Amino acid sequence: RLNRHQEAEEIWRHTVERLVRQRGSRGFEHIDTLSCLEELGAVLLTAGDAAGATSVLSRARATLLRLYGEEHPTTIAATNNLALACKLQGKLDEAHHLYKAALRSSQQSFG
Repeated sequence: RLNRHQEAEEIWRHTVERLVRQRGSRGFEHIDTLSCLEELGAVLLTAGDAAGATSVLSRARATLLRLYGEEHPTTIAATNNLALACKLQGKLDEAHHLYKAALRSSQQSFG
């Protein structure tokens, strides 16, 4: 039997795959897909897979930045979670830079 983290990871991966299939060639760039990737990254973090989370969140964040900008709520969440993943891997300079970017974007977006 799967533990809850494994179950959640499978659900989010399945959801991302389904969204990409449904939306065709632009499926990965759809906000729903990117939001699901951000959630998958968060699940991987809570499961202790910081390296896996970094991979997922880096890809999602790069696309979110390009399409929706720094101040989009999903971009901010992905940036913050990526910072945590970097911190957990001992990449403290990168984590610090990302935390500052998330804070700056949050302040600009939400006041």
